[in-house]
Amino acid sequence: MKQEKGYLVYNPSPHAKLKLLCFHHAGGSALSMVPLVRDLPEDVEVCLFELPGRGMTNDLPFLSTFCEAKEYLFKTVFHYIDRPAVLFGHSLGGLFVYALSSLLDEKSQYIKKLIISAARSPITVANHATYPEAPFTRRTRESIIADIRRLGGVPNELESDSRLFNSIVDVTGRDFHLLDTFKFDDKALVNYPMELWLGTQDSAVPDGEVKLWEKMALNDYKCRYFNGGHFYLSENEEPAKELRQELMNIYTNIKGGVIHAN
Repeated sequence: MKQEKGYLVYNPSPHAKLKLLCFHHAGGSALSMVPLVRDLPEDVEVCLFELPGRGMTNDLPFLSTFCEAKEYLFKTVFHYIDRPAVLFGHSLGGLFVYALSSLLDEKSQYIKKLIISAARSPITVANHATYPEAPFTRRTRESIIADIRRLGGVPNELESDSRLFNSIVDVTGRDFHLLDTFKFDDKALVNYPMELWLGTQDSAVPDGEVKLWEKMALNDYKCRYFNGGHFYLSENEEPAKELRQELMNIYTNIKGGVIHAN
């Protein structure tokens, strides 16, 4: 693994035929995505992006709005995409995948698919946005803790470490603020093949979101369900296996590409 400013590169290789770009959930970090990608073939280079204010970027200030965070990510994402690529985002990360896709027209020849996981549609997020002046002004720490517990984002044993848990609440609250400042552009539709991945018991993303995401799609679109809740990615091995197979299918369609299964 190679560490850069703002992202980690898993399976770094100048000869990789395919790149996977991953974006974490609210309150998460680049390392949150490692369990999903650690068993991918070495032929796939993986980039795990991270928002400032946590993990390897804890020396940087948190970003103030969704738009600011999108621009921050775009600067790196744009230069990183130099060969066929798949973008994968979970929850907040899924919304970033959607938002970034409309900025990547110059890279369209490389983008093979978007996979958006456990994310509400841009229409829904915008309808719920309150545009507070700062984090923790509309949402309280108590409400954020309740959301964390409802979604199952933190193991119970971590709550006993008050210092660590308070840090998680602070980061999550600041990331929720990005959602609260999201603005929907009805012209920002998705021109790439797109899949929506959902957990069967995820109460945060109701079934109606499937149709709302479909309204965003100008290309192929389908939805897949996996056993589990909002954090189904870490609840069983099925999503990692499905991602591996999806990347293998894309890889074999790349001219001259033959992926090697371990």
